Amino acid sequence: MKNEHGSGTLLMALGVVLLGVGASIAVLVGGVLMSTQQVRSAADLVALSAAAAQADGGDACTAAGQLARANRVVLTDCQTAGDLLDFAVSVTVVAPPDSLPGMLGFTTQSHAGWVVS
Repeated sequence: MKNEHGSGTLLMALGVVLLGVGASIAVLVGGVLMSTQQVRSAADLVALSAAAAQADGGDACTAAGQLARANRVVLTDCQTAGDLLDFAVSVTVVAPPDSLPGMLGFTTQSHAGWVVS
């Protein structure tokens, strides 16, 4: 029988390293998911605020741009359709380039408005 002293220590060290790598990956994936959800929420807020500005007779896209900057997202597109009583606002936002979703090129759209059927 060969001398196998210390082989259990090596296996435990390998297990601890693998557990640390797995935990790091889980934290990274969780951070990306949370950040993308924050960008989606910001897009919804920008669209709703733009629709409120449109309903008050203001410029929806100007309001969308101001709120996008306040929420640290980049407004790349803003479109309105309809008139004062029956309208929709569509916005497209991009995650800030210094965030992980921004580095991955994450973009989302949101729509809001008042449509009379």
